[in-house]
Amino acid sequence: MKRLFILAMILVLPMAAHAEGHMDVIQVSLKDGCTVAQYTAIVHDFNKDWGKKHGYKAEVLVPLQNEELTSIFWVGRTANAAAFGAAWDA
Repeated sequence: MKRLFILAMILVLPMAAHAEGHMDVIQVSLKDGCTVAQYTAIVHDFNKDWGKKHGYKAEVLVPLQNEELTSIFWVGRTANAAAFGAAWDA
């Protein structure tokens, strides 16, 4: 029984260590003339400047299979809800 418990802890604890505190998911459609590469560059600059100062990291998700393929998703992450609130206030 003790071995089973230790095995369970070995499998579960790494997942808890990688848990994200807060996620912000926003669906967006790009304007004509703006490519995913250009938008990704904007997000990179955002992360480097504003995001780093406020503990916020964003990434772009592009669906490969979906009913609606014209939208992409902005996914922002912070360590916890308090950090998200502080970033939102900024």
